[in-house]
Order: sequence, then C-alpha cells, then structure tokens
Amino acid sequence: MPMTIEHVYRRPLGRALAGIAALGIVLLAVWLNPDLRFRLPTAETVALHTLLEVASIVVSMMVFSVSMHFVARERVNILVIASTVFVGVGLLDFVHLLTYQGMPVLFQTEFLSRAIAFFLAARMLAALALLAIALVPAELTFDLRAQRLLLAAALLFAAAIGAIGIFLPEWLPVYLIPGQGLTPAKIISEYVIIGLNVAAAAAFFLRMRERQPFPVVTLFAATAVMALSELLFTLYAATTDQFIHLAHLYKVIAYALIYRAVFVENIRLPYERLRISEIEVRRSRERIAGIVTAAMDAIISIDENRHIVLFNASAERMFGHRAEDMLGKPLDRLIPSRFHAAHADHVRRFGDSGESSRAMGALVPIHGLRSDGQEFPLDASISRATVDGKTVLTVILRDISERVRIEQELRELNEKLELRVAERTRKLEAANQELKSFSYTISHDLQAPLRAIDGYTHMLEEDLGATVSAEQSRLMEKISTGAKRMSRLINDVLAYSRLTQAHASRSELDLDQMVKDIVAEFAEQYPATAFEIGPLGAAHGDPVMVRQIFANLIGNACKYSSSRAAPTVKIGVIDGAVRRYCVRDNGIGFDMAYAQNLFGMFRRLHSDATIPGNGVGLAIVKKLVEQHNGMIAADAVPGEGASFTFSLGAAQAN
Repeated sequence: MPMTIEHVYRRPLGRALAGIAALGIVLLAVWLNPDLRFRLPTAETVALHTLLEVASIVVSMMVFSVSMHFVARERVNILVIASTVFVGVGLLDFVHLLTYQGMPVLFQTEFLSRAIAFFLAARMLAALALLAIALVPAELTFDLRAQRLLLAAALLFAAAIGAIGIFLPEWLPVYLIPGQGLTPAKIISEYVIIGLNVAAAAAFFLRMRERQPFPVVTLFAATAVMALSELLFTLYAATTDQFIHLAHLYKVIAYALIYRAVFVENIRLPYERLRISEIEVRRSRERIAGIVTAAMDAIISIDENRHIVLFNASAERMFGHRAEDMLGKPLDRLIPSRFHAAHADHVRRFGDSGESSRAMGALVPIHGLRSDGQEFPLDASISRATVDGKTVLTVILRDISERVRIEQELRELNEKLELRVAERTRKLEAANQELKSFSYTISHDLQAPLRAIDGYTHMLEEDLGATVSAEQSRLMEKISTGAKRMSRLINDVLAYSRLTQAHASRSELDLDQMVKDIVAEFAEQYPATAFEIGPLGAAHGDPVMVRQIFANLIGNACKYSSSRAAPTVKIGVIDGAVRRYCVRDNGIGFDMAYAQNLFGMFRRLHSDATIPGNGVGLAIVKKLVEQHNGMIAADAVPGEGASFTFSLGAAQAN
C-alpha cells in the first residue's frame, strides 16, 4: 500500500504504548528482583558509560544537524525548539563525559558532583524543550531571527553551566556521597526533571485527539521514556550498579525517538510529500490523457503559432487524419479556405481578450474540413492555458451535422405547418361565414313560417268562432304552443352558437349590485321566494356574460324551488385558492347519477310537465364560464335542493 502523509504523521499509538510498557516492566523487574541486579568493574563501567554517552552526544548533534539544513527557511514550525536546544544538550553531555570519574584527567577530580551537574543540566534543558513543544500552539512558527535567538540561548546556557562547573565547582551542590549514595539535592533535581517529562508526555497525549503538524506520538513516547530514565537515575547508589547503566540506555532510546520525530518532520515528511505529489501529478496526467483520448468530442490544442500539439482519437475519426500526421501542422488544414482569415482573427482577438474560455460559434461560423474535402458544421469552444511559460489554446469540437439536418427539417415542417394553419384558418373563416349565413337563415327564414303558423292558427280559431269544438280548440292551442316553443328553441340555439365565437372581455365588476338587480327582476316573478345574498365583492370579467351566468342560475333556482312551501335561494362566495361563487336552492333537486347530463344541449333531468324549460340554459352557463377560463360544478340531493358553484378564472379579483 502506498505511503500517505497520514501514515507519516500518525504513528500507531499502540506500538508506542507497547514499547513504553516493555521498558517499564524491565525497570520494575530489576527494581523488585534482587537477583537481576549487578555491578560492573570500574573499567567496564567507564567503557559502557563512554559508549552510551557518545551515542547520546551523536544523536543530539544529529537532531541539531537536521535542523541546520532548514536554517535558511524563512519560517519553521515548533520543532525548531528541539533542533536548536539539543546543540546545548550535546555540549553539556560532552563536558559530562570528559569529567566523568575514571576518564582521563583533564580537570580537577576532587569535585565528584561536577559531572553530575553537567548531566542534570543537559537533561533539564532537554525536558524544558520537549515541554515547550508540547505546550506551544501548533500553528506557531519561527522566523530566521527567532531561530538564531533560540540557538544563542541554548549555547549560552551550556556555556554558563560549563564555566561554572569547570572554573567554580565549589558553587555546585553535592549530589553524591561515596559510600552513602545520592543526596536530597540530586533526588529533588531528578524529580523535577521527571515532572517536566511527565507533564510533556501528558500534553502530547492530549494533542493526539486532533491532527498535529508534527509526529506527536513519537514525541509522546520520547518524553515517557525520558521520565523512566530519570526514575532510574534516582535509584542508583553507586556509579557501577545496574540502575545507572539502564538509565543511560533509556536516555539514548529517548534521544533516538526525538531524532526520529525531527527527522520525519524535516526530511522524511517533505520527501514523502514530494513523492506523493509526484505520484498524484503523474496519475492526474494519466487520467487527463485517458479522458482526452476517450472523449467523444474532438480535442485539438495549438501553440502560439496555431500549430497542432494535441490531436485526440475523436479528432482522428472526425477529420479523417492520423494524429502523427497532424502534430506540428497548421490548424488551417482542418478549416475551409474561405474561413481562414476569419478564424485566425477570432483566435487573435481571443488571445488579446484576457478570457480563459469562450464559445466560438456565436462569433464566427465554424466549419470543418475532412480529409476527403467534405465540409461539415461544428460546435466549438476554445480555452487558454499556460504550459511551461507558453500559451496553449485548446479547442473542443463537436460535429453537429445531424443537428443542423434536424433543424432544417424542423424549419421545413414549421413552414408546412404554417401553410396548413393558414389554409385551415381560411377554411375556418369561410365556415364561420357560412355559420353566420346559416344563423341568419334560421333567424329569418325558419322563424317566419313559425310566426305564420302561430298567426294562421289564431286567425282560423277566430274565423270559426263558436263552431269550434273543444277538441279542435285544444289541437289549435297545441299547434300555437309548439310553434312558440320551436321559436324559443331557435333563439336559444342562436344564442349558444354566438357564444362559440364570442370572446370574454375583462373589466372590474360590482357583483353585489349586479346580483341585486337580477334578484329584483326575479322577485316580481317569484314573490314567495326568499333571497339571501352574501357579500360578493368585486370580480373581473365580461359584464354581459357574467350577468347572464348569474341570471340563468338564479332563474333556475327560483323555478325549481317554486313548488316549496318556503322557497329559498342563496347567493354567496366560497373563498379558497380560487374564489368560487355559489347559487343554492331548496328545490326538488336531482339525482347526481345523471349530473353529467346537466350541461349538455337539450339535456334535462325533469319533464316539461314537471318544470317547463328547453335544456339550453345550463349549457349556455357552462360555455360562458369556460369563456372566462373558469369551471362549474353541481351538487344536489333529490327533494332537498341543488347548488351550483363556478369560478371566473385566475384573472378575477378577490
């Protein structure tokens, strides 16, 4: 599995805890089991001590040397604290090594606490550096000046402690009494260093909850091992026993972990970032190359001289040229000659515009030229990018021959459709003219005989006088009634036919006043009927048509409720998403199973003997409502009355 930045940043915590636990178990085993304790002769002790201290000094200098590679960087992260401070740690350990008992005599040896003082100062400096890294905000960075100040402070501290130990050793506390062991000053100093390391370990552990810009797990392990090392330094009674040897070994392990953290951050991690970035760039290029190769559209890139530098597979299929034959060739080979100048000017203006992309067809007609000389229309867009400091223009082309063909067919179909519409309009106008002529014929030529029949019937009845029998009088009355009914039917048919040609106008209507006027007319004809009129408000519609709607519905309500002991007609409004008007009566009602017949021409639910009528009124109402883009519905219960609700379309006022 490829290495990722997450793998480098977050070392497994379980591995670190296991290592710390193993070192802790070794410490407890030696502490609690006397059989594991040992002492080395002085010569071997000095040799082992020298080996471990040299290892510590080397690691300290390696920590510092890693950071030296980045001293010239303008800003670095908080690990610069360890990198700069450990030069002081290494110097103090070096002085400690030279003054250790048994080493070649370079200084006066009667001061046994001198080497211990150097050693304590080195570990105190390291513990403070780690605690600072654990507590300083992760986003804090150090510029070059701050790096130099830290380095100067570390060197100054090491120089001061070294000068005191070499030239003024009497100033130092007594840390070890031969034959008696460590003094309280030594024990307290060790506990202070242990406390600093434990505090740093706790702070690093808490920082594991969220991503940190440095290897926090490694530093946590280093501080924990440092604390174990300091604990061992509180247990030895002589410089030759097992505790002091283990303590030096643990210290080397802790220093190595610190080096690993600094190395990972300053060398390995940047390298991994670079390597991963290179892999991602290569993969991105491969993906882009795959997309370009597999693209359905032709993709062609040209340089500043309009020479082809990219010619994908779709371009090969579209133009009939192989990519190897087109690379380095001028783009004009793919454009009809009459468009060369216009296309070159468009590309030049695009280059001067500062735009990054543009659709081309809106500015210049785009046509391609296949290898066989065939021209074809194109849909194209152009974009610009800078590659290695040079401008590269990329054109994405799509063959729209099929679309152009379909558009041409649609234009031809539209032209044919317009001709058909014009022809049908002419025929419709002719039919309307014929209908008007037919209406005139019905109005005059058919009604005249009906009026004659009615008139001659009355004349015949008058001429016969008293000689007319009852049966003859009844038959002549039926003839007259039939002629009048036929005349009314003709008038209703004419009125309905005129509605099919009429268009509703829109004006503001005062429905309250309109309905009051209509009710006043019907109140004279139906004096026993009680009218209840709710507030109707204003509406928008054709005043003649809307008046006809209310008149027909109110007239029907009066007619079908007139047989009741207390006939009642209610006119009101039902408010909702669409305002509806309602005319309700308490008349004879009807069966809803036959409601679909209500609004048809000459369709009635009651016989003439029961309720007189010709079955046209509701058909007219429905047509008038539809002229206003409205809807009408009916509801009834036999013997309990009926109600009709209608709307006047979206343009009405509420």
